[in-house]
Amino acid sequence: MAMSDTLTSEEYGAYIKIAGRRGQQARETLSKHVAFVQAVQTEVGRELLKDLVNSYEDLLNKLASLQASDEEKMEYKAVRKLLLRWADRIIAYERSLEDVKKTISAGL
Repeated sequence: MAMSDTLTSEEYGAYIKIAGRRGQQARETLSKHVAFVQAVQTEVGRELLKDLVNSYEDLLNKLASLQASDEEKMEYKAVRKLLLRWADRIIAYERSLEDVKKTISAGL
């Protein structure tokens, strides 16, 4: 994940001037997900994500070996849903950030 990339206020201002309406959409996406992405970048956030991924893998292995209890099947569904939601937020943020940086460097 290349989540460490950020924009300076100057870069963002230049992007808004260049991109117009598309810039407002990118701003909304970035602002919607920035707090989450910053939280995931912290030591605690990384640890939580690691725990979530490990739980998912353990539960998936139990499901694949047909040894999962009904409770573990429900837990798998919940963990999978959380993991997908986290991934969607991170991906949306990174795509918007990449679009902003490409637009700025192209000067469009």
